[in-house]
Amino acid sequence: MTKLNEFIEYLNKETENKSLYAWGGQGEAATPEAIKRREKNNRERVMRLYEQRISQGYGEMKLFDCSGLGTYFLYNQKKWIPGDTTANGLKSKCQVLSRSELTKGDWVF
Repeated sequence: MTKLNEFIEYLNKETENKSLYAWGGQGEAATPEAIKRREKNNRERVMRLYEQRISQGYGEMKLFDCSGLGTYFLYNQKKWIPGDTTANGLKSKCQVLSRSELTKGDWVF
């Protein structure tokens, strides 16, 4: 399995687990306290979604933002990068491509 396929498989798993988007989320367990601590702008929306998913029987959910999801996989799960980082930190590790060079799986910043 290629690294890209492993990453896509991980993203699909987190989608199936119904992980939630919350600003600053880095893979911590989704709890009301964590949502209040992380999400500043859309706290009510995230809380409604969390409560809806709990009522639907989803158990263990995580909180991620966009760079947190990628970093969690690349650092915490695979150790493919040397440390936890931000979106800018991830961007600094990337190669610049022109729009015509983009292919499936490219991470665009």
